[in-house]
Amino acid sequence: MTSNRLKLNADKTQFISTGSRQQVAKMNTAAIVLQGHQIIPECCIKCLGIFIDTNLTFAPHVRRAAASCFWQIRQLWKIRQSLSVENTKTLVYALVASRVDYCNSVLYHVAAANIRPLQSVLNAAARLVLKLRKFDRVSISTKTRKS
Repeated sequence: MTSNRLKLNADKTQFISTGSRQQVAKMNTAAIVLQGHQIIPECCIKCLGIFIDTNLTFAPHVRRAAASCFWQIRQLWKIRQSLSVENTKTLVYALVASRVDYCNSVLYHVAAANIRPLQSVLNAAARLVLKLRKFDRVSISTKTRKS
């Protein structure tokens, strides 16, 4: 870091060991001392808005993203009656779909069970745009209603 004229901030430094459950169990996860600061290994860290866990399941990231999106959808439901379909689509894309799409390439090859909450978010967003009820089925063949 010195050769690149960078200064390490030990207070903001996080440490994580990644791998399969078996690999992580075999690793020595003792704390690291860096510039007099003890850095304890974490089970989940945040890097550029992505929550990375030790097993690389990205379950914490998906849970947090889904919770954030559902909160936005609940807020949009409150004002849905005063929005046109086009305005609703725009807001859903800006507030919900953009969060689902952010860094979604890290979710490549992640187990379907860990991705399911994001699919639920997209289904809820489609119900919002189409003015469907909570338990109405959303599928590709659903046709948009004219408002």
